[in-house]
Amino acid sequence: MANESVAKKKALSKFCSVEGCERKSSARTYCTMHYHRWQRYGDPTIVKGSNGVIGETPEERFWAQVDKNAPNGCWEWRGSVNSVWGYGRYLFKGTVKKPHRLAWFLIKGKWPQMLLLHSCDNRICVNPDHLREGTQKENVADAVERNRNPKGETHGQAKITEEDVKEIRQRYQRYNRKGGDTQASLAREFGVSQSVISKIILRESWKHV
Repeated sequence: MANESVAKKKALSKFCSVEGCERKSSARTYCTMHYHRWQRYGDPTIVKGSNGVIGETPEERFWAQVDKNAPNGCWEWRGSVNSVWGYGRYLFKGTVKKPHRLAWFLIKGKWPQMLLLHSCDNRICVNPDHLREGTQKENVADAVERNRNPKGETHGQAKITEEDVKEIRQRYQRYNRKGGDTQASLAREFGVSQSVISKIILRESWKHV
């Protein structure tokens, strides 16, 4: 009798028909929130995040931005990407996360304890099968082995050579001892900006030379 009474009371209170929602219905068997979602998207369970991506939960909105059909078996992140480092970023429950680390957590149920190294050399790939935990030393070794971070003459945008760098430093040293070249004159001769010359002299760039 008691169970029948509870069921009857719940039925009379007209709860929202969306599974798991305990709010009272206000229109078309939905609560106000789910009714507004139904009006906007035709489905009471759809939610749009601040970036316009559809998904009921942060997890669903995350996976909605992952392309699992990318080449070479990669799952490529299609959301925001850091323009400097080339890694993705995603606001997850109030904290900015790297998508490949978040994907690891969502699938494996735990956060990685170390760095995650990409076997595919694709920084926007979040496929856990292409990731392994490793140390910073291993990460650097991988980068060197695969020439992921070219420097000096091997960099595609390099305008000068290692020999040029050596000459620039020698000639500027002579300037400091009278009779050498200024940063401005060296910049004109080698076809770069004065700031480039300054960084070479101060060893803020071309440190390996």
